[in-house]
This record gives sequence, structure tokens and C-alpha cells, in this order.
Amino acid sequence: MIKQTTVSVEELRGFAIAVGLDTIAAGRCATSFLFQLYAGTVLTPALGAAAKIVAEIRDLEGVGRAVGTKAAEAFKKPPLLGLKKKHYLVGGLPSMGRNIILAAGKKRVEFRRIARRHHNPTTADLSPVAIAKNIANDVVKLYLDRSRQGRLTGHWIVFAEHEGRNYYLCLATHEEGDDVIAERVKNGCCSEFSFLQFCS
Repeated sequence: MIKQTTVSVEELRGFAIAVGLDTIAAGRCATSFLFQLYAGTVLTPALGAAAKIVAEIRDLEGVGRAVGTKAAEAFKKPPLLGLKKKHYLVGGLPSMGRNIILAAGKKRVEFRRIARRHHNPTTADLSPVAIAKNIANDVVKLYLDRSRQGRLTGHWIVFAEHEGRNYYLCLATHEEGDDVIAERVKNGCCSEFSFLQFCS
């Protein structure tokens, strides 16, 4: 049985202060966004650690530096047209694996190149353990290269720009689908940010 937990708006605001959002985006974080951030920190790690998300917001606000993730970009089609997204890293091996697979390219060409480079007649005198270690190092290097290029991907911070300022609306995953995210923004943010296109 799942235990139900209630969280007050005051507790969410206190949480925002505790993670430093009050100094960089005071009054510009939707309550629903704060709830997702709180739940992802206190209840389940599914949406990522607050520190990583706040680091990306600091970057968006010009008071920090992103950690190798993709730059913010606008959604290109309805229903999220007019909103923006910023990738943030989710911890753990699945996130690292996803980025390594993306770095390997279409049809995983880089994996084949790495295997050919380390498993061929010129490496026949190396032990299987040494070959495996060299392959593993090159695979991890794919992740590091992607990070240096600012191309790491993860979940999204969904936000809107209004009068030169960012308003943070929700957290989202690639798998959810744009309609689900749009509905979350519509139901969770219009009462606070009436300038959103979803509110008309």
C-alpha cells in the first residue's frame, strides 16, 4: 500500500529556499514545478536530483555554468510551441548509457570502430582483460567527449520566457509525449502565470 503524503505550498516554498531557487528565480517557479522537484528529491529519484536541476537553472539565469548538457532550445511544434526546454542530467547508469549510445551514432558506428581498434591482429598479444579494459575506456570516452561538447541529454526543465525572464513550469521526460506535458502546464501553471498561451 502506498502511503499518501501531503505537502503544503509553504513547505514547497521552504524547499525552494533550501535549494537556492529563491535567490535566482524567486516568484518564477510554478508550484507544480516545485512539487515535482520536491517529490523527486524527497519521495523518489525518478525525475533526478534537485542539485542537478538547480545547477541548470543557475546556468539559464546566468549565475552558474551547465555541466555539459545541451543548450536550451524552443519546442518546435504544437502543443508546446512557445515554450522552451533545458536538458538536465539524471543520475545513474541508465543516463550514462543513453548518452553513450547517442554518442555512438546511428547504427552504433563508433562501437564498431572501437571494437576494430582494440580487437584485431595487432592486439593479439594483449590479454583479453587488457583488450576489454581498452574498449571500456574508449566507450566511456564517448560520454566524456559528449560532455565536453555540451551535448549531454537527460530529462527536461520546461520553461517559458516572458518579458526577458524565465518562468519554470514543470519537469518532463522524453517518453511522456508533448500532449501530456502541455496538459501539465495548462492545469498546473495558468493560475500563476496567465501570460502563458495555454491560459487563453
